Order: sequence, then C-alpha cells, then structure tokens
Amino acid sequence: MPDDNGGVTISATQMYTELQSVHLKLTEIASSLENLTSRFGDHETRLREIEGATVLQKTVESLETKQESVGQTVNDHESRLRTIERRIWTAIGITIALSALASGAAAALARTLIGGS
Repeated sequence: MPDDNGGVTISATQMYTELQSVHLKLTEIASSLENLTSRFGDHETRLREIEGATVLQKTVESLETKQESVGQTVNDHESRLRTIERRIWTAIGITIALSALASGAAAALARTLIGGS
C-alpha cells in the first residue's frame, strides 16, 4: 500500500507471509545441502577406495617386477653353479686319471729298478 509520502507501507501480515516464504526456501536449500554433503561423502569414500586400489595395484606390479628380477638372478646363479660343478667333476676325473697313471708309472719304475738290478 502506498503511503502519503510516496513510499510503500508493508503490513505485518505481508511481512509474516514473506518471512514464511523465505523460511520455506531456506529449509529447502538446507535439505539440498545435506543431500549434497552426503553425496560428497560417498564420493570421497569411493575415491579413497580407488586410490587404495591404485596403490595396491602399483605395489603388486612392483612385487611382480622384483619377482621377475629374482627369478632371473636365480636362473643366472643356477647356470653358474652348474658350470662350476662341471669343472669340479672334470678336475676330479683328471686327478684320478693322473694318480692312476702315476701309480702305474711308479710300479713300472719300481719293477725296473728292482727287477733290473
């Protein structure tokens, strides 16, 4: 309602109606914010699970790489040990053959010295 000075007069009833309208809108906004907050919490939880899975995946990949490296090292050591064993057995065989030849030669020399005198 316009007053005598060219301004507008707002009655208490109109003010109360507007306050109720503002209150209703604020209640709706608060409810919306609560819903959004819970959804953000959900997303945060899911992101943490994904981050955890990513870290776990990287750890698994790192362990697989290390396992492959260890496997290669074991294979390398295995072949080196086989080579060393082969050489040891060859040396043992040569030593036995030489000792047999030496004992045979010693026996022949002894017979020659004893028998030839």
